[in-house]
Formats: sequence, structure tokens, C-alpha cells
Amino acid sequence: MRSFRFLLSRRWILFALAVAVLGYGTWWLGNWQLGKLHHTQRQDVVLRANLAAPPVPVQQLLKVGTPLGSHQEWRRVTATGSYDTEDAVTLLYQTNDDSVSGIHELMPFDTVVDGKPGPVLIVDRGWLASDNQINAPVQLPAPPSGTVTITGWARINASGSSTDVDDSGAAGLTTRSISSTAIGAAIHQPVYDAFVNLQSESPRPAKVLGRPDMPSFGDKAMYFFYWLQWWFFGVLALFGFFFLLWDERRSTMTTTEGELTDTALEHLAVKDVRKRRRDARNARKQALHAAYQAAHQADAEHRTKAFGGTSNPHLREQAAGKE
Repeated sequence: MRSFRFLLSRRWILFALAVAVLGYGTWWLGNWQLGKLHHTQRQDVVLRANLAAPPVPVQQLLKVGTPLGSHQEWRRVTATGSYDTEDAVTLLYQTNDDSVSGIHELMPFDTVVDGKPGPVLIVDRGWLASDNQINAPVQLPAPPSGTVTITGWARINASGSSTDVDDSGAAGLTTRSISSTAIGAAIHQPVYDAFVNLQSESPRPAKVLGRPDMPSFGDKAMYFFYWLQWWFFGVLALFGFFFLLWDERRSTMTTTEGELTDTALEHLAVKDVRKRRRDARNARKQALHAAYQAAHQADAEHRTKAFGGTSNPHLREQAAGKE
């Protein structure tokens, strides 16, 4: 545990907190993208089901004063009635798939429900090439006259100031986004709280306009890769933290081992010096002892020669008496 004491330093505590915040942030962002992916998948399932469903009478799906639900958009509806050409509205600034400037023709459709006049249905009849000049009116193609049966895709109203209906120009009523309620207020008619992108008319008109754009399915691959990207960043941050932790611990252990080795070497050097000193003292003692023994031996030999071969005075007297 001593090798991990560096984790209690201020630098490593702040580093760990930063990695924790980063990891939580990437986890949250990844879940957010994953949620959008699942939401898009559910929307696509509903959209495919609505597009494939058979058309229903308009009064079964659309209501006055009740907005169309998102799960009901792009359902097909049918209606019978007649067009009100006097209150046509021009939807400005619309381009086709070839990026050609144009307009959409919005026509109020007076429905007949159970043999009685019903609410007005705003119908987007399609695209027509135009320069979008408010003071240069475009001659809108006439819809079929008399009683007409139409089929189209129900759409949710737009919102915001772009839905305001302007009648100040020579082009008549114009708008930049479609809101049936805004158009209904401008023409003073009760309307369904949704509009319809036209699919077909019976009888057929003399001039068929370009059909409004069909829906596009959500880009699920984008959300999927965003999800992987955020979670990869989180895993990378954790990997980097633990790699740097391992590297710091390895460096700390190497330094500690080096310090221990130096201490051991110093200890061995001291022991070696002490051993040499002890050996030198022992050598001096042995040399002194040997010198003492040599001196003692030389003195004994000298005494022997001086007193007749013996160093004992009594023995020397006995030897002299015998003679």
C-alpha cells in the first residue's frame, strides 16, 4: 500500500475528480444519443405503419381545435367536397429536388360530411416554379371544379411567426409555413387543425403540380456512431488514468528500490571497513604475541648457555659438588 501513497497527493486527487467528471459526462452524452437513436427507431416504425395504412375519412382523423398527434402524422385521409379558389394561399420560398425556386399552392377545400357542409380542409396541392416575388403574382393552376374526392397525407401544423398570412402584396394571400389555423383565421372559416399533402384528385386536374416531398426516415447511423464516440471517449479517459497511475507507481517503486540498494551498499561498505579494521587489530596482536614469544625464547637460550646449560641455580650447585 505504501506504493500507492502518491494517490493522496493534491495533484492525483484533482486528476481523479476530472476523470470522474469527464467519464460521467461522456456516459450521459452517450445515453442521450442512444435515446435519440431509440426515439428515431420508434418514429420510423410508426411512420412506416402510417404510410402503409389504408386511407380513412378525414373526419375520423382530423378535428377542429384539436391538433393532430405526432403518432398520426402521414396517415392518409380521404375527403369529398369542392375547392374554394377565391381564398387560395401561396406558400413562398419552396425549392424542388433540383433546387429550383418555386411555390406551393394551398387551397381551402370545403368538405362534405354525411351530406352536410363540414370544416374547411387546407390542401397543399403541390409545387410550381416561380421567382417568389410578392408583387409579381403567379397564375395558380385551377383545381378540378365541382365535387371532388381527394386523398392525401395528414400533416401537423407548423408554428411560429413564419405561419403568419400576409395579404399586402399583389400575389394575394401568402405565407412561409403552413398552419391551417392561421389560414382559417385569415379567411374566416372553421378549419381542421391540420393540413393535407395531396396525393390524388378525382376528377384529375388539367395541370398536375409537383407533389410535395415525402417524409425521410431518421438518420439512425449518425446517432449510433455518436453514441459509440462518446462512450469511446469515456473508456479512453479511464484507460489513460489507470495507465498513468501504473506508470507513476512503477516509477515510485523503481526509485524506492534504488534508494534501498544504495543504503544496502553503504551498509556493506561500512561492514567491510569495520572488518578490515578488526583484521588489522588482530594482525597487530598476533605480531606482538609472536615477537614476545621470540624474545622469551631468545632469553631462555641465553640463560642456558650462561649457567652451564641450565638456568636453575640449584642444579648448577649440584653439578659443581659432584665434580
